Amino acid sequence: MIEQEISPQDRVTILAALLKKSGLPQIQARALQQRALEEPPRNNYDMMQLMTWATSHLDIESVALRRVRHVTEAFAHEETHAQICPVCRRSG
Repeated sequence: MIEQEISPQDRVTILAALLKKSGLPQIQARALQQRALEEPPRNNYDMMQLMTWATSHLDIESVALRRVRHVTEAFAHEETHAQICPVCRRSG
């Protein structure tokens, strides 16, 4: 995941897809987007860490928390990553 760099133009697309898939509430999604602006994810590992950060630092109700964790795990898993990541789907 560290080797798979994310171009600046693809960061927004990937983060938007992860947020949509996770169903994170609007307030928490904005906080996550702000964090991504402050510390832009450079690769897939950073993106996974960003989503993981949300599960431990944002006030998320339990059902949404489980969805975010599930999406993060799927993003990190090689077989399901290509189904979630819009950049991988586009280039694959």
